[in-house]
Amino acid sequence: MNGSSVSEGTGSPRQSAVASRWLPTWSTVWGYVSTERVVLLSAMLVVWVVLMRVLQASGSLSGSYDLSLLLSASYLIVPVTLLALGQMFVLVTGKGNIDLSAGGMVSIGSMVLGYTVGQWDWPAAIGILVAVAACAALGALNGLLAAHLGIPALIATLATSYAFTAVAVLMSPDNPISTPSVTSMSSALAKDVYVFGPERPPVPSLVLWLLIPVVLLTWVAFNRTPFGRRLYGVGVNDSAARFVGIPPKRVRFQAFVCSGLLAGAAAVAMTATYATASPTAGANLVFPAIAVALLGGVAFTGGAGRVGAVALAGVLVVFIHSGLLIIFDGIFGDVYYLLVLGLLLIVAAILNDVLTRRFSGS
Repeated sequence: MNGSSVSEGTGSPRQSAVASRWLPTWSTVWGYVSTERVVLLSAMLVVWVVLMRVLQASGSLSGSYDLSLLLSASYLIVPVTLLALGQMFVLVTGKGNIDLSAGGMVSIGSMVLGYTVGQWDWPAAIGILVAVAACAALGALNGLLAAHLGIPALIATLATSYAFTAVAVLMSPDNPISTPSVTSMSSALAKDVYVFGPERPPVPSLVLWLLIPVVLLTWVAFNRTPFGRRLYGVGVNDSAARFVGIPPKRVRFQAFVCSGLLAGAAAVAMTATYATASPTAGANLVFPAIAVALLGGVAFTGGAGRVGAVALAGVLVVFIHSGLLIIFDGIFGDVYYLLVLGLLLIVAAILNDVLTRRFSGS
């Protein structure tokens, strides 16, 4: 009788063993969350939205954190995510490769659009192609310096960042270019689309026709093409890549060109969004883009990273920025955004280190 009551109250050893088999331990949960970056970012996004809704209910916000705000802020997701994907191409190849010049390329790309479309009255499609090609050429210059000449990418792209920014300013030393032709192009490219009906807030069209297709194409490039496998292979092990016939220098050169192409796309997005070709269009975009790439699980040591996680990290960072702007008055929202961005970088570094050690077995 006593044995029966004990069995019913505390469970038999066999029942305890079965329960322990199916109930995950903290280390199991942490291991899953730290390696499945999409899951972690989704959880962080949900927690942030819930927190903002709680603050809104308590009257602590200066505005409404609702669907209208998030959709209107989504235009910022476009250039940041495009540049983060460009960083992914470079970071994945390893050897500490990084592209600090992406902001300067965006500024030059914007000015090329300003001249071709705004001052020379070229068709918008031709101006866009020329701007993207110009940024790809700048990316090729970075690839030549870092991949073929062997200059550390940190130094090479820091130098070209200063150079590109200076060239953009010299292209328009007086004022940004905002002619009727540029405004017309902006109206055509960056108009709002009422995806959810006229009674719902609109979605910026740049998200639909530029960001989503580029994310899908990048995913295909990394996951369904030999080029993507070469990028990962070079990042994991140079010697092994050479052994199977993959030339590391050429692959890294191509990665910098891809970063330039995506910087050109970001230049189109910035010019269309603000209806202005500005020599400072790429200012303050590079470090958020790097933070988004690392937060999305792209390893600084190379060989790891997922496109979907990077895109989700871009959404998270912009939604956090939008929330901070209505939590704090004046410039303090941007100040706290920089603080949060720094903290997220530290978190990303720790998580990426955990991921690297987990899969290296150390």
